[in-house]
Amino acid sequence: MTNKEGLEAMKSQDRNMRVRALRAVFVDPKPEGVDVILAGLGDSKRRVKEVALKSSKPFLGDRRVVERIAAMVEDETEYHRIRDKALFALGGGFPKVNEAGQMPEPAISALKSLAAVDKYRGAVLGRLVRMGLTPEVEALLHEYVRSGSKDEAVAATRALCGYRLVNWGKAKPADLAAAGAVHASGVDYWIRRDSTVGAALEKAGIIPSTAGHSGWPWSRGRERSAR
Repeated sequence: MTNKEGLEAMKSQDRNMRVRALRAVFVDPKPEGVDVILAGLGDSKRRVKEVALKSSKPFLGDRRVVERIAAMVEDETEYHRIRDKALFALGGGFPKVNEAGQMPEPAISALKSLAAVDKYRGAVLGRLVRMGLTPEVEALLHEYVRSGSKDEAVAATRALCGYRLVNWGKAKPADLAAAGAVHASGVDYWIRRDSTVGAALEKAGIIPSTAGHSGWPWSRGRERSAR
């Protein structure tokens, strides 16, 4: 689907056509596809907005996309599920949260601004501890260590000290041990960043992504290491 076709599809009264256009620009992302994403983020239908958020990852280097998503996070009139998914998407969480990797500067700047608001601090940290440890992410984590609560500082410190948080469903004890996993809560585990087991399982889709937030704090409960 060309950009022109995508924009025409976004004008369709059939929301399924609009959803297909969004998925098409995600699968084959090109700079001009940003116009389709922006149209989807401003759509009147919740379903279309959700797909636009899921499809936004390749376009987080565009400030218009990032500003729109950040505005959705802060919009008190927006449906709470959309606001949660907007923050999730802003952290590079779709389609696989643990492959967020290097984040574009506009997205990092938006997360930094949200982290300065008490209401969003915990949720932003929930994104940071899953990301690749770039200099920008490190700087934000150090700020949590400096000014955060005890639980925030513990989580940020663990992320800075060679671990990252993953959602690991029904992990096998042997895999947990090989990844150097430390239980956080529920199905969340801290694994070593250099774990080849964890990377291989993510690539295979065995470690799933998560579209929600774990109970805070992640350091609460059993500090059970699999080693």
